[in-house]
Amino acid sequence: MSRIVLNNLTYSRPDGHTLFNNLNVSFENRRYGITGRNGSGKTTLIKLITGELTPVTGTIQNTGKLAVMPQAREMASYGKVHELFSSSERYLALKRILSGSVDPSDYETLEDDWEVESLIEKYLDQTGTGYISPDRDYDTLSGGEKTKVLLASLLHSGPDFIIMDEPTNHLDRDSRMLLYEFAEEYEKGLIVISHDRELLRRMDVICEVSEAAIKLYGGNYDFYREQRAIEKSAALERLEEAERSLKKSVALQERTLRNQEKRMGRADKKAKEGGIPKVIRNSRRNSGENTFGKITNSHLLKTEREKENLAAARAGIGREYKISADFTDRRMPEGKIIFRAEQINFAYDELNNLWQQDLSFELRGNGRLLIRGSNGSGKSTLLHLIGMELQPKTGEITRCSSNIFILDQAVRFLEENETLLGNMKRFSGGKIPEHEMRIRLGRFLFYGDDVFKKVSVLSGGERVKAGLACLLASDPQPDLILLDEPTNNLDLESIEIITAGLNEYKGPLVVVSHDPDFAAELKVTRELVL
Repeated sequence: MSRIVLNNLTYSRPDGHTLFNNLNVSFENRRYGITGRNGSGKTTLIKLITGELTPVTGTIQNTGKLAVMPQAREMASYGKVHELFSSSERYLALKRILSGSVDPSDYETLEDDWEVESLIEKYLDQTGTGYISPDRDYDTLSGGEKTKVLLASLLHSGPDFIIMDEPTNHLDRDSRMLLYEFAEEYEKGLIVISHDRELLRRMDVICEVSEAAIKLYGGNYDFYREQRAIEKSAALERLEEAERSLKKSVALQERTLRNQEKRMGRADKKAKEGGIPKVIRNSRRNSGENTFGKITNSHLLKTEREKENLAAARAGIGREYKISADFTDRRMPEGKIIFRAEQINFAYDELNNLWQQDLSFELRGNGRLLIRGSNGSGKSTLLHLIGMELQPKTGEITRCSSNIFILDQAVRFLEENETLLGNMKRFSGGKIPEHEMRIRLGRFLFYGDDVFKKVSVLSGGERVKAGLACLLASDPQPDLILLDEPTNNLDLESIEIITAGLNEYKGPLVVVSHDPDFAAELKVTRELVL
């Protein structure tokens, strides 16, 4: 049976920060979902397994063949479908030979692999894309076709383990369903980094990557969440017990020392009144002080142990990331029309409308509208029409307010070369003191000198959190928030944080998302399918 085994593995970043220390973990013929905070080392772990990075110490034993699913930015470089396959050069050599080439280098490249074309076609057919020619331009495929062709190329390589890093990012619903089906049916090893909860539900084991460690949970995402809730409850009980024990220890220490001081005072007074010589009284006093010192040290040691227990209990819980949102109540009157789109359409050229039929819909009161559809169906364009950044070619959109913000995937309303603090100051109109802005940014996990980071250096997930933090601080606050795939670059914890923050906002929302868990947690009230 094929296995990947990491033995006593230690890895440090170039800046000296240790990500993994004496790590021991093994992967077998199962489906593994890798989760953890952004920056915890998930992608680094994959690069160590594939040999792209070398550990400081320890070994990696791999008894199987690996195949790595390319990410969207890598797939953009493909010209033809056959370029996804490892046998692409042999395929091209065969095509030249069949066209009459007698160049010896073509025969050398082919290596007598006369079945190379039929094998590519076999795996395309296996994934339901046998009708697609290996010579077809990759960019002409639909989203679902691209996913199927990519999976065909992975199967073609005959791997024992397939490794995927955030494979559902930027995929539409149909393409995601294809990937879910593949994960469910794949019978060899699968290692997937993902924050997609539906995909993680198809896993056999969840691996949580945290500070210098990996913890395995023998079940899918729902099992993992249940176990984490149990662990958290137990950790909170240990914390409460440690806090009670420390308070009890401190109170006992203070009470004991007060009583000892009183006894020493009474004994000294009695000795004086009894006419005991000074030298004897001093000797007794010294003895009493020694006893007092021993009692003090004993209680101090006990208190220090209780403090250590408390610190360990707090470490077991970790930092609690719950956003305390600062939205004022932006509720709109029920029935009030927030916006109304009547017979609208859009065109990026003069000839072709984006939608086959004109769109008419509206949002009222504090409704929450989910817009979904396949990639290229115009979801983001529709958001920008609602947000007044684009104008419809035909029809009309009326709005009750122009105080609308779009929180898109790039968070474009933030100034790239400005700091987080500077951006928040701009949004608040300078009405919030610096210490209060620091507190607000801290609620979105930006602590200390993080507030002086420029937006240009933030990760995708950090940009989304910074954008929402600034919207919370804006004066006046938004009457309508438009969200364009806000969870694409977020880890699971950040998704929970953003969801909690948005649920503090009681006004109307429009969200574009392929994440049904996120949409359900936002309590969307209606859907528009493009």
